[in-house]
Amino acid sequence: MRTLFTLTAIAILILAAGTATAERYREDSNSQAMYTPENYVPDTHGITVLKISPQYLEIHQVNEAALEMEGKLLALLASAQEDDVVQQLVYRLERLNTDREIDILKIRIRYARLGGQFDLAMELRHEMLELIRQDLGQPM
Repeated sequence: MRTLFTLTAIAILILAAGTATAERYREDSNSQAMYTPENYVPDTHGITVLKISPQYLEIHQVNEAALEMEGKLLALLASAQEDDVVQQLVYRLERLNTDREIDILKIRIRYARLGGQFDLAMELRHEMLELIRQDLGQPM
């Protein structure tokens, strides 16, 4: 019973404090309410534009093309019925990721050369050659 009385007293004090705060807030904001539309866009002092480097745009295009090609190959694979056609499609799907990585490395090499980073360009060429060697070493 004592616990119930204590909890009731605490609840009354919390409600009283909340009511007093609300009254003070209402007195402080004695201005009329303003209508703001739902699609309100505040005035901005300037427009910020995100500029993406051409290298990343080209890499994005390569990735998008690879995704599109993968979708087409998977659709063809789903409808293929001959074993030879299925094996060719599976091989092309396996090669797709390697081809995408090689295309991306070619773009990176070109931009490294344009930027005067010849050491980076050579490292990327070695990486590309190693990728090709690994891919050629895999059995069909």
